[in-house]
Amino acid sequence: MKKLIIFAIAVFIGFNLRAEQVEIIQLFKKLDDSTYLFADNSERTWYTIEIKADTIFAVESTVIFANNKPMQFLAFGFDNGNPIGTRGNQQAERAALQFHKRNEFALREKIIGSTLKSGEELFFNKVRKPFLIWWFEYPKQTTRQKYEHKLENNQTIFWINEFAKLDATHQLFLTFNIHGDILVTISVPVLENENLQDEIEKLKNMANSLNVYGSWIDLYTLAKRLENPNYVFRDDENLIEIKLPSWLNVFESSNRNVFSASFPEKDNITNAVGIVWRSKSDFEDFDDFISNFEAINPDENSLTFLNQEKKKVRYFYSSHNGWRRTQRTFIEGENAFYFIVFTGTETTYDFNLPRFYELMERITFR
Repeated sequence: MKKLIIFAIAVFIGFNLRAEQVEIIQLFKKLDDSTYLFADNSERTWYTIEIKADTIFAVESTVIFANNKPMQFLAFGFDNGNPIGTRGNQQAERAALQFHKRNEFALREKIIGSTLKSGEELFFNKVRKPFLIWWFEYPKQTTRQKYEHKLENNQTIFWINEFAKLDATHQLFLTFNIHGDILVTISVPVLENENLQDEIEKLKNMANSLNVYGSWIDLYTLAKRLENPNYVFRDDENLIEIKLPSWLNVFESSNRNVFSASFPEKDNITNAVGIVWRSKSDFEDFDDFISNFEAINPDENSLTFLNQEKKKVRYFYSSHNGWRRTQRTFIEGENAFYFIVFTGTETTYDFNLPRFYELMERITFR
């Protein structure tokens, strides 16, 4: 059984401009006792990332304690003058990473009061997403702040001292861009008994585990899927069943007749799917159900990827000057009507279309 740890993190909007309200973060312990899944479910920073650690707990609003040292998570909103930010433009994405690094490094030098030696590495993870790994070296004469944290576990009290009474030789950062206008920075010290390159490799492993959601994370479903990778979504009325693919990121929904999720991110763009279902008794007929959903510039096509004997209609159209591309599907089941919409962009639609087809094959329409 996985342990759920809840703590808070501050989200900062603008480069060191102003702090927004504290948001709630969820941390799930996976079946692997040495791996935790960190989930940031605050406004516009919906992502998960894996942390290798034997124990982990919250220290303060932006800091967790893992592997006997603190690890800080911060998110910054930015405006590069483009309405879509860095979406679809990796050159702009890399420029945003460098801009943030320069600003943060200048601030660190100002705080410490001396010129710092630094280094950086541009790293591309397994899906070719760029991350900027950078660091600076603490001057040997720098006095490092210490603090103690009280942790109660099974009525036993532990006192943890930052850096385990060891000095930090470097401060190391992992910075990445999500949603085109949010920069996330994960910061961790390198202790005097650690090797800088080894700690860089750990951040690269974290980067390879990044999973970006297109909206609020359904934490209940996430927990269920951590317990059972073959978890099947079913609605309360038994009108739909979805065998969730491992790559599908399920959103939180306040409507029991709506399911929504996003597909793997590409170039800071997340394609999404939404499914609405209603009992047949709520409508006169199939056409009455379809009339509730306006189709924009429809080009009707036939569906070939559904094997079930259902009535099917598909609308396909582009909007917003070609930026968005959408496919709409209407299905009549024995007990319910269904509306499915898949939304992508000109550069990502074909990338996730096979996944949409796979998802459709995994759905049972009742």
